[in-house]
Amino acid sequence: MPSTPFPTESDFETFFRAHYAVVVRYAVGFVGDGDTARDLAQEAFVKAWEARDRLSTEPPPIAWVFAVVRNAALNRTRRNRLVPMEAVPEPEPEEDRGRELPELQAALRSALRDLPERQREAFLLTRYQGMAHADAARVMGCAPRTVNNHLVAALATLRRALTPWLNPATDP
Repeated sequence: MPSTPFPTESDFETFFRAHYAVVVRYAVGFVGDGDTARDLAQEAFVKAWEARDRLSTEPPPIAWVFAVVRNAALNRTRRNRLVPMEAVPEPEPEEDRGRELPELQAALRSALRDLPERQREAFLLTRYQGMAHADAARVMGCAPRTVNNHLVAALATLRRALTPWLNPATDP
């Protein structure tokens, strides 16, 4: 039987310090707001502390924390009917539209916001958080192959949405 990942308070503190920033970034991908994301991350770590005797080293406890954040973010989003990404202001028209970094970043945020929820989650976990498909699958509660399928669809959608920046010759 796997042992508890946090036999001491110091072990938990080390875990918290190593993963807090990553968990906050993950939460921002759902709620689009840093303060709310920090609240969700703190709540998840409090729950991990409270459940420390029930957690094991396999699967990794960080997968459990990500799942808690994901569920809390989705519940909050559904309850509040919030857009699960930060609002993107409309870019001002320019002659050389789409060549500047701020516009590309705005287009990427918009394209991510428009992805179906599960595709966005698979993309954020694997590309922004650097998780392996198996770890992302634990967080999402699905098979690694399903994560891959969501990721392939997300990448295809993002490629289409960002075509003007990927292929400058196809300016709109």
